[in-house]
Amino acid sequence: AVAAAAPGAGGTEDREQLLEELKQTKQALSAARHDAQQLKSQIKVLEEQAKEAEQEHNKTKESLATVKEQSHKHRIKCDQMVEQESKKCAELEKKVESLEAELAAAQQDLQASSAAAEAAAL
Repeated sequence: AVAAAAPGAGGTEDREQLLEELKQTKQALSAARHDAQQLKSQIKVLEEQAKEAEQEHNKTKESLATVKEQSHKHRIKCDQMVEQESKKCAELEKKVESLEAELAAAQQDLQASSAAAEAAAL
């Protein structure tokens, strides 16, 4: 306090140094405020990107759920079609067996008729 009060005893130099330090502090504070504002802007951008990513994720989940549901329905339908075709196939196999039995019986009747005709001809 004595040096600052006494002119020529270095008071002016101390005052100028303090003013310079104050100026530098103000500049540093201004730069810090600017950096903080930039960071706030970056945070807003990142928050918006995160929100968009979450919305996209939710859409993808919904799409996947829809695909799974459609796939499940399609599988059920395919299983039903396979079951129906299997029943038709089993019915046709029975019909083939029945027709084969009828053919065998008809062939036996033909052979018996042929044998009876030959016997009658003798």
